[in-house]
Amino acid sequence: MNPAGVRDMIRFLCPECGGRLKAPEASSGKQVKCGRCGRSFQAPAASDPKAQSPSPLVPRLAGLFGGSRASKLKGRRLLLLGGLIAAALLVIVVAFLFMPGAVDQELMDLKGGDPAKSRQALAELAATEPQDGQRAKVTAALEPLLFDGDLHGGLDPDLVLRTYLAWAGKDNVPALIRLMQTPAPPRWNPNKTGLVMEALGKTRDERAAEALAAKLSDPVLHDQAVNALEVMGKKAQTAVLAYLFDVDPDTRLRANQLLADFGAKPGTAADEALSRLQSSQADVRRGAVVWFVDNAPGEGARKDDAAKALANLLDDPAPEVRDQALQALKAWATVGAGLPRPYLPQLLAYARREQKNPSGGPALIDVLAQFPAESAAEAIALLLPNAQTRDKAAQALLQFGPVATKAVLPYINHPDPGVQKAARELCRRLNVPADLQLEQTLADAADARIPRGRVALQHLAALRPDEGSRAKVSEALNAFLLDPHAEIRADALNAVKVWCTQANTAALLKVLGDFRGGGNESDARVIDLLGSLKDPKAAPTLAQALTVVGERGPASLALVSIGPAAEEAVLPFLQAADPGARIAACWILADIGTAKSLQPLQDAISLAPGGPAGGAPIWEAQVAIQKISARN
Repeated sequence: MNPAGVRDMIRFLCPECGGRLKAPEASSGKQVKCGRCGRSFQAPAASDPKAQSPSPLVPRLAGLFGGSRASKLKGRRLLLLGGLIAAALLVIVVAFLFMPGAVDQELMDLKGGDPAKSRQALAELAATEPQDGQRAKVTAALEPLLFDGDLHGGLDPDLVLRTYLAWAGKDNVPALIRLMQTPAPPRWNPNKTGLVMEALGKTRDERAAEALAAKLSDPVLHDQAVNALEVMGKKAQTAVLAYLFDVDPDTRLRANQLLADFGAKPGTAADEALSRLQSSQADVRRGAVVWFVDNAPGEGARKDDAAKALANLLDDPAPEVRDQALQALKAWATVGAGLPRPYLPQLLAYARREQKNPSGGPALIDVLAQFPAESAAEAIALLLPNAQTRDKAAQALLQFGPVATKAVLPYINHPDPGVQKAARELCRRLNVPADLQLEQTLADAADARIPRGRVALQHLAALRPDEGSRAKVSEALNAFLLDPHAEIRADALNAVKVWCTQANTAALLKVLGDFRGGGNESDARVIDLLGSLKDPKAAPTLAQALTVVGERGPASLALVSIGPAAEEAVLPFLQAADPGARIAACWILADIGTAKSLQPLQDAISLAPGGPAGGAPIWEAQVAIQKISARN
């Protein structure tokens, strides 16, 4: 329960400071003192509305309107002063917001017509630290000066460029590329282009990479391109990769070094080169093959795929591409994982085409030498006829060893003496069996190409006969004895002279029949051969030759060589009309005749013209009778 007198309180505000006060109802109408501001004033009556407790929403500034008249005036003055101050501050803020900034003012001066202000504005912009929010409008103001020039001619073009480059950002990449590629401002030079390239590199924008990489082959700006691309870093890798296949070796070297600086993964360049090698565009393939010439396979390289693609280029219409493909295959087509055997037909076809190439195919030999297989040896041997590559081809074949035998044999009877010599020497050093060489020679003799056939027959004539092969060779020679070409028949006669057997008799008799009556050297050679065979089957034909003056001597010797087996064929010629034939028959029978010839000889004496007293061939017949009688 509250103490007496405290229960009934009045509450009111100080008219001076607005502070809340409370007092007992008994204080109503009496002087009270504000504990806040210390002012004394008369407390209102309890029934006065002003004595009620104020709402919490009433601000303390209500005191400005309460109290005495002086207090109210003072409060109003303060309120007015505050409003004026607030209004002034608002005006200042608004003025500041709408007042041109330093950069904006400089841009206005730059575009203005006062040359002095324009120069000053340009200098201020050049000295101002670029702000991202201001770049677009600054570069927009400077670009016309760069591309169209300063119409008033009062600005330094170099300062315009340097200022523009300082403020330029990624949004300006297209303009920078245009400026680098087609500079138009006055007094332009490579140094300025280099500054533009440097700015492009700093943007690290991939759009700039391709344009900068294009300058790697520039004879003046290639170093600036390298520097700018290095600043760009790995973002430029794709653009630089394309220049590994440039026609200029120095450009390829720069691109290769940049990729190394970028830390490109192993195999990146090889994969790109292989992709280009398989392109349908000829110029792209030709650029790629150069990379394979310059670079050996690295770790994990797709050598099989590369070798296959390179082999396909051997059909390219451009000779330089074919040569480069071969150069590359020397490194990429290796025995371990290189050119598989199925690709060798492409090399064989290429070797056949290169046979008549004056420069030969040394690179082809280097490639094929890595594959000691018969097909590879065959391709190398195709280059033996070329004097430029003969020695190199021979060395490669020799290294193959016995594998090269089959490839070398077809060249032992080549019409070119140099090729013959090389092939026969290879056969000697490779220890090629004589029977294989003989079989090849017989096959070459039957070749439809006359020069090769003649060489083979001449080769047979120069060989030392192998008795085990004599019968086979002699029989094979019969066809050549009857060849329609005189040169072949002549060479065959020489070969038969070395390899002849009685299997040649019939063919030789046919040859004699062709020549008989001419009395020429060919007749004599055939007759001599028939005599050496000692085949009685030749006697009748040889006896007929006794009536031919030019053949009578050789025929007589041949019949004598045959011996008594020829007696029966000679006896009829003791009665020949030709005295020379009768005399020859007498001399032959004197050497080979038996008792069977005595009576025919007596008859020859009796029937001789002039009787037994004399005349041919009486004396020759008498000598023959004496010799025959002595033998019996």
